[in-house]
Amino acid sequence: VSDLFSKTGFQSLPVVDQDRLIGLLTQADLIAHSREAAHSRNAMRDLKRIVRRHAPILVRDLMQENPQVVTPQLPFVTLIPMLADQHIEALPVVDQGRLVGLITRSNMIATLAREGIVSYANTPPASV
Repeated sequence: VSDLFSKTGFQSLPVVDQDRLIGLLTQADLIAHSREAAHSRNAMRDLKRIVRRHAPILVRDLMQENPQVVTPQLPFVTLIPMLADQHIEALPVVDQGRLVGLITRSNMIATLAREGIVSYANTPPASV
């Protein structure tokens, strides 16, 4: 799993069983389970080394069970406080019990910038 995080650059990964969301695993979850890696400058590299040294750790042992989810019909504007105020990095999108997507804080910021609601530079956003 640490290789998957490293290769993709993702911060969060949904955990599914036959298209049904059963949990959410974040890089923070992995790092939190390793005090040795938590204080490192390159925590993901160190975590891989530590995991190889110890007994196998299963995803189900580290994942967050029953994560907060949203539906595809939820208005985008309602996601802002969920991701910003609750310090949630990603929200799985579930439709009729099946995982259909994942909304990340990065996705949200990119959408807001594309729509001219926020700006990456020190310039005011375009009027809406």
